[in-house]
Amino acid sequence: LGGTDVSAAMAPPALWAASALLAAAALLPGAAEGAALRLRAPRPKTQRRCSGRVRAGRHASLLSSKHGEEGLSLDADVIYKDGFSRVACEVDASPEAARLYFKEHACGSVKDCRLLHLPMEPRMCFDFCREHAEMKFFGIRQGRECYCAPYFHDVSKGGEGVCNSPCEGDSKEMCGGTDKSSLFAMHLCGDSADEATLALEAGAESSAAATAAAATANRTAVELRALAKSWQLGVCSVEPEGRRVCSLAEGWLSAAEELGQTSAHAGHAALLLDRKVAEVTTLKAEVEGEGATANWTLMSGLELATESTQQLSAKAKGAVALVNLTVARVGGPILVRAYAKFQDIFEPFGNQSAGEAKISWNLVSVVRFSY
Repeated sequence: LGGTDVSAAMAPPALWAASALLAAAALLPGAAEGAALRLRAPRPKTQRRCSGRVRAGRHASLLSSKHGEEGLSLDADVIYKDGFSRVACEVDASPEAARLYFKEHACGSVKDCRLLHLPMEPRMCFDFCREHAEMKFFGIRQGRECYCAPYFHDVSKGGEGVCNSPCEGDSKEMCGGTDKSSLFAMHLCGDSADEATLALEAGAESSAAATAAAATANRTAVELRALAKSWQLGVCSVEPEGRRVCSLAEGWLSAAEELGQTSAHAGHAALLLDRKVAEVTTLKAEVEGEGATANWTLMSGLELATESTQQLSAKAKGAVALVNLTVARVGGPILVRAYAKFQDIFEPFGNQSAGEAKISWNLVSVVRFSY
């Protein structure tokens, strides 16, 4: 016990003495399992039939400018394919006359163009082949050689190697090998608008959750700073417990800063998601307005925005999980009961008048556990 004239001295009420001291210890920042949790949208190795989204890359606008070139049977106002799936890695003996090679036809009537210098990837090959009504498959060999075909003829006999050549435009994907082709089937499902609707619903839900989580983190940080400011005790010179309990304010301030960072992360995730949701809403309305005449460039834009919305929704959920984890870790038992302010947990332990001066008493209670 020690006497002091510091009127701000506080101690927990009798019924909450033990839990408040436990809460104080829990509020000290420390390493927590999973504290660096990050959730990301899974990156599929292949596109699933009639549900995988394919997005248009930087090649899309260049490909769309080649509509109508002599010798190409394509129609800018018709959607022939809207998705693809990886089906095989084989030696393809389909006849050369039936194939359409990217390097020979992507630039139309000119010999060279920017398209030929872009790194190849499955999406790029698909966007080239999807415009041709008679083509049902496309293949990629040696990392960049793209071609379309109405069918493929598997003549693999064993010993021809594997598809182990990384795609130039996406090293996480394999684009054939020395002798074998990575083969993909193209399809038309007509479900782009439905996928967009589902993405919009998930996006709105994730955005609302991230916004609410950010508000919770901010509110908790404000209360932690207020508690640290009011933590003016008169027992700081008592070793060792007095000094230790007086140092709790530093831990609370550190926890408040951490909460501020997680709150900013969640708020930013919600902002990006809201923007993408607005973009999908606009594109979906345009596609529905065009109906059956919607061209592939517009559809690719909707598919791209839909996929981005799905990814941003997953990131927003990860931000919410991180906020909840952080609040639970830094709050501990002190958050079991709802208080208008953290300071409400503490109240003066005892006052004694000595003439005109008021003396407040400070009590440090040490609870030791043995196992």
